[in-house]
Amino acid sequence: MNFSRFAFDEVQSTKGIVNWGIPDAEIQDLFKTGGRRIWFGAPQNENTPGILAQNTYGFGDTFSWALSKHGLKFGFQYRKEQNNNNEVGFARPLYTFSDPWNFANDAPIFEQNAVNPNTGNPDSAQRYFRTSYYGGFVADDWKVRSNLTLNVGLRYEYYSPVSEPQGLLSNLVLAGSGPNALTNATLITGKTVYSTPKTNFAPRFGFAWSPSQYNQKVVLRGGFGMYYDGIPEAVFDPARENPPFHAFEGNCCGTAGVAIDGFSGPFDPSCGSSNNMPCIIYSLGSSDSPLSYPGNPALGGGIGADGFPKNCCVQVYFEPQHFRIPYVYGYSFEMQMELPAKTVFTLGYQGSDSHHLVRIFNANLVYDGPVNKSIPNYFIKPDVTANYNSLNARLERRFSRGVQAAFKYRWSKSLDEVSFGQPDSSVNETFPRDLRTEYGPSDFDVTHFAVLSGIWDLPIFRNRRDGVGKVLGGWQLSGIFTAHSGFPWTPIDNVCLVTLGNQGICPIRPVGYNGKAGTDYSNDTFLKPNGNFPGGGPNFFTLTPAGPPGVGRNSFRGPRYRSIDVTFGKNTPLPFLGEGGNLQLRMNVFNLFNNLNLTPFTFNTRSTVVDDPFFGTAGDKSALAGRVVELQARVTF
Repeated sequence: MNFSRFAFDEVQSTKGIVNWGIPDAEIQDLFKTGGRRIWFGAPQNENTPGILAQNTYGFGDTFSWALSKHGLKFGFQYRKEQNNNNEVGFARPLYTFSDPWNFANDAPIFEQNAVNPNTGNPDSAQRYFRTSYYGGFVADDWKVRSNLTLNVGLRYEYYSPVSEPQGLLSNLVLAGSGPNALTNATLITGKTVYSTPKTNFAPRFGFAWSPSQYNQKVVLRGGFGMYYDGIPEAVFDPARENPPFHAFEGNCCGTAGVAIDGFSGPFDPSCGSSNNMPCIIYSLGSSDSPLSYPGNPALGGGIGADGFPKNCCVQVYFEPQHFRIPYVYGYSFEMQMELPAKTVFTLGYQGSDSHHLVRIFNANLVYDGPVNKSIPNYFIKPDVTANYNSLNARLERRFSRGVQAAFKYRWSKSLDEVSFGQPDSSVNETFPRDLRTEYGPSDFDVTHFAVLSGIWDLPIFRNRRDGVGKVLGGWQLSGIFTAHSGFPWTPIDNVCLVTLGNQGICPIRPVGYNGKAGTDYSNDTFLKPNGNFPGGGPNFFTLTPAGPPGVGRNSFRGPRYRSIDVTFGKNTPLPFLGEGGNLQLRMNVFNLFNNLNLTPFTFNTRSTVVDDPFFGTAGDKSALAGRVVELQARVTF
């Protein structure tokens, strides 16, 4: 049984240090149009300040029973998670000013804050999210013969949907899958607004066989299993900001009622009537609380019949009404053989096939109908597939005469449509309208991966058992050499593809690749102008007219990696500190030869934008860490 709690209140802990009654203010166009901005006050963020309270309860048990040739096991597990977070940070406004003159005149052009859409008052989005997990299994290790063992089992798991006991949850239900699915969507509310399956049975099977004709020097192993994996509750956390209970508003433009020099001030009545825009209320809080700011009645126009605020546009996170739980099929087969000179060779295959992995994307970019419900609509959808296949070889020499060494090599391929799901620019997804066009190497795919490692007990007084041997002997040298081929990356074009719903998909992959790029992935290549694309990226790609991407996701490779790390150290017994007394001295040297390893290309950076001068290169020549030396001394007793 276990219980854990994580909680703190940053409003209370920072009293007298930070005044949350001062808004986040920024001045744009400080020097010229499009120039730098300056900020005042702590930055606006959902957990700045943080008021968090999270509890986890769990218990489980396992029962084992040895019955003749069978080793039976039965078990169960239960876990309940409570997220009582209060995202008060967005209730504190962000004000944007155009030019210092308008800042001096208290005339912001933009306001952003979280409000109650009925009243326009600051709202904390306090929610009490609950999730539960139930799991149970039965397994049998069956010793069929002395050289053959079978393992069979079945596991059941249930991951509950997120619930909120006060009924402060909402979900957007699409109207089918056609062009108007989003336009005609409806908003539902309740304690639970989606369901999860209750049929998550996962069979497992494995075997180990040592053919008798090889005198126990050869072992064959293999297995198959199905594995479920629940979605962390944090994925659904942004739904606490959904209407009709909460609205994260962006209010522009309070100074648009034209007067002298194009600005009139946030209190011009025309900004709320003739221009159909609510006025901005620019004020300090009445105390140091983020909830002490005055409400803005213009933002509290109430809730319409469709469940959305009457003042138009707010952010919505939603998921399918019937949410599938991700699962993976895993399978493997290997042969292990004992060779002369205390050497063991292993050769095997490992693979997996994943389904219903999660991605989060802006649904406005996928459905063509007019978007008048909210901007944007983030869809949490479990529709991503992935697969992995690898050939694994290992040669290991066991300890003999003070030496142990091992060599591992992996030849693999990992493919998917999205490698991790979150709605920001780091996600390598450029055409969410058609998931099939996103299928390609995973962001973390590495074709070749090799590791050579070894340990050597140095012969310095190695066989002495007296005081001299204990003080001066016992030195050990170990090292590891790691090398792998480069990570994949995606070329992009910052021209937007406008959808039928007048939404701009940016960035987009080029519509065509003309071929003839180089295939040298050494550091020298990525340090010279345009790397494998001499003369610049536009010579190798078709960029216009903008259309669906014709170049595959992650279709090019970045710089290779190699490094040698070593450790030199010894253990010296300290009997005067007791039986376990010991002094450990170590020197760790990472990247011993100070080899240059360039930073892998990341999505939507200068290295990957086709018409950027740094396309195909290491950009600002950023690199991973050089040589690092670490000295350690540790006494245990």
